[in-house]
Amino acid sequence: MSPGPVVHWHHEYKGVLSHRRHQAILTAYSWDAETGRERSVPATKFVRLPPHIRHRIYLYTGVVRFDGHACTYCLDGLKESRRERSRCAPPPSRNFTGLLLSCRTLYTETVALLYSANRFVIFYSPAHNGSLGLKPLRALSPAALASLTSLKIVLNGSSCHQPTDSHNYPPGCCCCVASERKWVDAPYCDSKYHPTVHRRPLLDLTVDPDLASAKLATEPMFREWYETATYLSSCISVGRLELSLHRGYYQTCRPPCTNPQGGCPPDIHDGCRRIHCTSYVDPPDPFERHPAFFCRRRPSAFTSTCRCWAPSTDLFLICRVLCRDAQFVFFSRNRFIVHDFRALMPWDLPNVHTTRYYPYERLFASEFLRDIIPVHCLADLRFLELVFPPYVPHGWPNSERAAISDWCDTVDWIRDKINAPALTLSLAMVDFHRHDVPNLRRDLTRDHGNQIIKGYSSILRCLRPLARDSDDGLAGIYIQPAYHFRWAPDAIRRMQRDHYWLAKRSRISRSMPRGSGAEEEQLATLV
Repeated sequence: MSPGPVVHWHHEYKGVLSHRRHQAILTAYSWDAETGRERSVPATKFVRLPPHIRHRIYLYTGVVRFDGHACTYCLDGLKESRRERSRCAPPPSRNFTGLLLSCRTLYTETVALLYSANRFVIFYSPAHNGSLGLKPLRALSPAALASLTSLKIVLNGSSCHQPTDSHNYPPGCCCCVASERKWVDAPYCDSKYHPTVHRRPLLDLTVDPDLASAKLATEPMFREWYETATYLSSCISVGRLELSLHRGYYQTCRPPCTNPQGGCPPDIHDGCRRIHCTSYVDPPDPFERHPAFFCRRRPSAFTSTCRCWAPSTDLFLICRVLCRDAQFVFFSRNRFIVHDFRALMPWDLPNVHTTRYYPYERLFASEFLRDIIPVHCLADLRFLELVFPPYVPHGWPNSERAAISDWCDTVDWIRDKINAPALTLSLAMVDFHRHDVPNLRRDLTRDHGNQIIKGYSSILRCLRPLARDSDDGLAGIYIQPAYHFRWAPDAIRRMQRDHYWLAKRSRISRSMPRGSGAEEEQLATLV
């Protein structure tokens, strides 16, 4: 899964405030009771503050977040936080409501930043459920609508769990109760409330409704949507919002909800229906299953937002045409990280302490490129990272081992099968954690260090054909080796005197230039 770039809001939205500074709206307005008209008054001291000072105030009052992440607000008064761990924070609207009510200048400035830097969602529900429908969206001012950059309107949403009312913040499970099982920390949902409280679709899919019943059920929704769309079209700014239509499916979560032990974890159903998935397992469990039909976990070959996403096997089994399209999206949009050891958890190291050689016949990178990826999909790869664990000195592969010969043959074999100018390759040699460093690495000798460097060089030497100065060279090769003397007593003493010493010694993470054959000389500087 490809992570999105980290965007700091004070760089991205700095133009909003600087633009307002050049506007002529520097005068606050108040109501004159004698004349019944507005009269201008001198601007408040807050308005006269420099833009960067007002920026800081907007940060501390909660208009936007310090970390640059966009908050997701329900327009019916609920607020969804991006991360589940921030669920105890107070609603930000309680902090900056005074800014919106103070004067026209601050209102204009605050609204422009609030609605451009955050995401907004509204769920339609029939009027007989006590819902306001889409009225909260139509209640927004033209200035707020013109500043919107992200708006999600759910007309016919259905889920095992629906958002709670505005008295609970943020919205969680509709009926969370404490678990009677003391060994479970997470709250569980009491299944006896499911039939009456949970959101259901407008049409009951368990029966075949006739045309008249379907029209009767959907006519109020379409009528209100038409009224809302008409109002939006007159207020939204051109080029800021993109129309995207999505169709979901209603899935009854009967097996977990009817668990005889009582209830089900709310995150199994509730996390994925919202804008940002809150359902995740730490550490990741490759065998975990989530019935997430309201996000793109299962039905997509790629997503940049869903944290619980997993490849969808169904997309590759429907037909040949769709399979090829799904393969292209899957291999071209995702980042692939290949670890050179066979273990379920990445912190489990292979058992090479009792051997005097590399423990495998082939690098797992060779197996991945030759045996796992279909040959016709090699050209779709855009990013590949090869990760090697901190092998003991005698555990690194060298040119005398069959694994390196096979690795060189694999590189030659894929040269005419990959789209090299579009592929970025990264090699990372990871280090030990400070609490798990074996004595052999603490007492590392220079000869042992040379063994590790030779292992690095043997792997890199096979990549020379892909880095040559030609039209079929890779877009880039990035190397990040671990400094093998990192845990030696002398290195620790040096780092205590100079905090930048290690960075200067291990600054090899770079892009290998085409035509470079000096990787061994660069790595030798580490010894």
